Amino acid sequence: MDERAARSLRQDRASLAIALNSAALDLSTQRVRLFAILSWTSLVNLCCSRDSAFQAAMEKEWAEPEGSDTSYSKLRSDAGGILYDLCLCRFMDSAITFFRDAVAIGLVLDPAPLRSHTKTITHKEVLGFPSLDDLVASLAVRKSEELAHDDFGLVRYCAEELRMPVFASDTERLKVKTAIRTRNILVHNGGRIDARYTKALDLDASLIDTKVTLGSEELTDWVDLLEACCGRVQAHLSSLWRERFPEDPAAVAVSEQEGSSDGASVGMAVEDRPA
Repeated sequence: MDERAARSLRQDRASLAIALNSAALDLSTQRVRLFAILSWTSLVNLCCSRDSAFQAAMEKEWAEPEGSDTSYSKLRSDAGGILYDLCLCRFMDSAITFFRDAVAIGLVLDPAPLRSHTKTITHKEVLGFPSLDDLVASLAVRKSEELAHDDFGLVRYCAEELRMPVFASDTERLKVKTAIRTRNILVHNGGRIDARYTKALDLDASLIDTKVTLGSEELTDWVDLLEACCGRVQAHLSSLWRERFPEDPAAVAVSEQEGSSDGASVGMAVEDRPA
């Protein structure tokens, strides 16, 4: 491989590392926003319950839509559940993006799963890449994008096919699966439980056609767990990257935030070193 092709390959690998780093950063950002929103709503509820003058002022400022009989008190009582749903969906989107990028890097590091699960490609497609490594990188990205359509299937692929330390226990696995399935029910079925949901989570069929309910503690638990899972995966990939590409200028380094001891706040940073 000539120097120009090698440089191009290093840049492609660096792009994958940067994508995962960006996904991890977005995950942390969404977590901070989520808890800020929950803290603010809790503060408003507390003030309304403790000070009738405060609630009266909020009622006065509430601009009721024309033709609506919704009071501020009714809106406030409904807001908690709506915010929990929205926060879960937004955070889960960031988590799925992270796992999609993690699969791409995992397959670049170990392309063995591509050999038996990738669709047939033509000789023309193969010869269109300057090297085998470039072909592997392209197939890895393609596979990760295909898997992203099945949210929990994507996470399961990381854990089972790529042997990433996603889950520390079967309990964590079930919680992550429940969080993802709940997000899908909220987005695609208006929060109404269907047979697929009960079957996937081994729940009683009597729950079908009822509305899924999400509480603050449950949401917080899922968010903390997902961030911890992503942190473990990120640390694992960073270690493998250094072993696989020790000479790569786009080496991936692990940088833990101060005070982090559980691997949840781990970042992959691209180091720009001269070739």
